[in-house]
Amino acid sequence: MESQKNVHLQSHSQSAKTDDFLSTMGFSEAKIKVSEKAETLKIEVSFFEWASLIAQGHAAFQFLWNGIQFNIFEMLEKNGSMSIEEIQKESALEDGPVKMLMTSLTCLQFVNLDENEKYQNTSLTKKYFVRSSSANLIDVLGWQRYIVYPGVEDAEASLRANKNLGLEKFPGTSPHLYQRIAPDDHLRPVFQKAMSSLSSSSHQVLLESIDLQGCHHLVDAGGGQGTNVIALGQRFPNVEQLTVFDQPDICKMAAKNILDKGLQSRIQTHPGDLFDTDFPKTMDSVLLSHMLTIWSEQNNIKLLKKAYEALPSGGKLFIFNMAVDDDQRGPFSSALGSLYFQCVATGEGRLYTQKEFVHMIEAAGFQMVKTEKLPQAHYLWTAVKV
Repeated sequence: MESQKNVHLQSHSQSAKTDDFLSTMGFSEAKIKVSEKAETLKIEVSFFEWASLIAQGHAAFQFLWNGIQFNIFEMLEKNGSMSIEEIQKESALEDGPVKMLMTSLTCLQFVNLDENEKYQNTSLTKKYFVRSSSANLIDVLGWQRYIVYPGVEDAEASLRANKNLGLEKFPGTSPHLYQRIAPDDHLRPVFQKAMSSLSSSSHQVLLESIDLQGCHHLVDAGGGQGTNVIALGQRFPNVEQLTVFDQPDICKMAAKNILDKGLQSRIQTHPGDLFDTDFPKTMDSVLLSHMLTIWSEQNNIKLLKKAYEALPSGGKLFIFNMAVDDDQRGPFSSALGSLYFQCVATGEGRLYTQKEFVHMIEAAGFQMVKTEKLPQAHYLWTAVKV
């Protein structure tokens, strides 16, 4: 269903002269159109309001995060609708903070306020910010809160130096985030849960697009906790063997997940470093999912050449990743994601354009077979060793 809401920033009783003045200052009417079926939210605002959202993006995030921290969305899900007094009582927030929080969550379209002055979750909030929903992104927000935001705080310095200086926020000496947080019992699970959540939210797109016909041994390079290979193994019974190739501590978690699904006879782990450890010898296809944004173009080509050399003639390469459109006008989720890789993760990666991905694939020696633009800002590139 579609609903149209007009939010007037000035009352109808004000004079036309005042309205005209405010319009020239940028305080014009905001038009909001929500399509729940298509999961889209289109907001037409003045440039002043747009600039305000950018300048106060940190505040928008904090209101969303605290909606989760104070269980606002969970209590609305449980009760259906609640008044501000009911929310205040259950959240134990004082009058000012609870009104501030609920006003902002309403303005940001996470909750609705009805004519009876009661709040309800929007349908998209029910799907993405309530823990019982399998599609929820709560763990992703935790990664933003505890790792991304602290790390990009001094982005200017990282950009000037072309180094991930945000890494200094995290104790240790390793030049990469992943090794620094490995011994941290708080940040390690925050990161791992977020990566698993991101994989889970996008792997259905991968499952519906990838063609594994003719593949006998697929290696998921940087396969994490096994989310992709488990789903692919269940979807494609023709693939005789699947392997997670990742760091030893991550492979241990993948092995447990594989065992829990009873797939250990078909899915194995291959502990090691992607750049230094050989690929499994019987591999005839390789998947790189959300991996090539971590490193520079030069290192990506190096890794792809290593995969090319390990594959037999006719072996297949699949790259599944978010990308920036070639005209660089979006999507936001891809364009804005680069800062994390520059400032925190490795100091060299970014979200590449579609044609940059193709260039890296071909520079490694592969022949392109197909490029598909997919939902959730993703692309799937299929190539072959000839």
